[in-house]
Order: sequence, then structure tokens, then C-alpha cells
Amino acid sequence: MPDPTPSHSVPLHTVARAEDDRVVVEVRGEIDPATSDRLTKVIESAAATGTGPVELDFAGVTFIDSAGVAVLARALMSLAAEDRSLAVVNASGTVARVLTISGLAERLQMA
Repeated sequence: MPDPTPSHSVPLHTVARAEDDRVVVEVRGEIDPATSDRLTKVIESAAATGTGPVELDFAGVTFIDSAGVAVLARALMSLAAEDRSLAVVNASGTVARVLTISGLAERLQMA
């Protein structure tokens, strides 16, 4: 029987590009349980394409919850094990606040 409650998750759209020694991933949409697996795969793919930092441009991210925070925490640890960094740039006030409250903002390079 189908779930009577429709999903209201906004699809996650990403575009990755190499810039100098880093990979920049533009992210748009909501990061929640419905989209967190996609973000994980996108970050893993970006990390595999280079040896420098990975930068996530969150200008188009309208929402992030604990599932998204967990994705970022795992990616941060994985990249740190390779002596690489993860940065989040252009996060909205709401998204930046979630990252700050979670304690993740202190570990991410945020701009």
C-alpha cells in the first residue's frame, strides 16, 4: 500500500567542476534523508577526481537537517584522513546556523 503522505523533499541538484587544485560542487535544493545519499555520492565522486580540497557551494541549499550534517561529518573525516579539507561556502544564515549548532562549522572551512 502506498504511503498516503506525499514526499515534500526538494530534489538535490549538483554541478561539479575542477578549479585550480580543488573540486567545487555547486549544491541546490534540500539536504534531508531523501537526498543525503545523493550528496554522499557526489562528494565521494568529487573527492575521487582530485587530490586537493573539496569545496561545497551551498548558495542554493535551502534546508539541511541531521542527515545532511552526518554526510558532511563523514566526508570531513574521510578527507582529513587523506590530509585534505572540506569547505562549505555561501551557506544561507539558516544552513550556517544548523552547521554551527551541530559543532560542524568549527571543523569545516566556511566562507
